[in-house]
Amino acid sequence: TAFTIELSDNGKGIDLSNIRKGGNGLRNMKNRMEKIGGKMDILVNKGTLLRFSIPLDKLQQSAMIIP
Repeated sequence: TAFTIELSDNGKGIDLSNIRKGGNGLRNMKNRMEKIGGKMDILVNKGTLLRFSIPLDKLQQSAMIIP
């Protein structure tokens, strides 16, 4: 079981092949999720969906939840 948050819009989406190399936002979010055992997915269709997911056992280990 995982804790998942999804953020979406209905805009034109993100051109993943044209993300700035000097940019830090999406890359930083992905690295932070991986660091605590989670993952971040970017899905582009008629808009963009960002999905952040972390297994509950990893969430507790990362001290994001106080037991």
